[in-house]
Amino acid sequence: MSRQKAAEIAAKLRGAPDFEKAAKAAGVEAKTTELLARDSPIPDLGVAPAVEEIAFKLAVGAVSDPIAIDAGTAIIKVLEKKEVTPSELAAAKDKFREEVLGDRRNRFFSAYMGKAKEKMRIEVNREALQKAVS
Repeated sequence: MSRQKAAEIAAKLRGAPDFEKAAKAAGVEAKTTELLARDSPIPDLGVAPAVEEIAFKLAVGAVSDPIAIDAGTAIIKVLEKKEVTPSELAAAKDKFREEVLGDRRNRFFSAYMGKAKEKMRIEVNREALQKAVS
């Protein structure tokens, strides 16, 4: 879809009282998701940082401008927001800490293995390989 057409559709969706009916009339499909946490994959879009960034900035009821994503273009409307309570934050603190540490370990290991592979030199002994396969 061209940027101009996506902008026209976004304008129609912004002014429409019923987002889903307006989307259908414009020839696009409207889908609703459950509440999403930051950094979680979005159904049918996967991990889409651009959509996430805009979604968390928009006010409830607001419709976004067209957002370019790997799968095409998305226009989103925020239906509901739920702030995290201090008790929920405290309960998830340890889990979040473990996820961050795990991510750091994985990135370190990946970088280490990448550098190790660059320095590695592999020689194939064709005779030994042929004997092992035969």
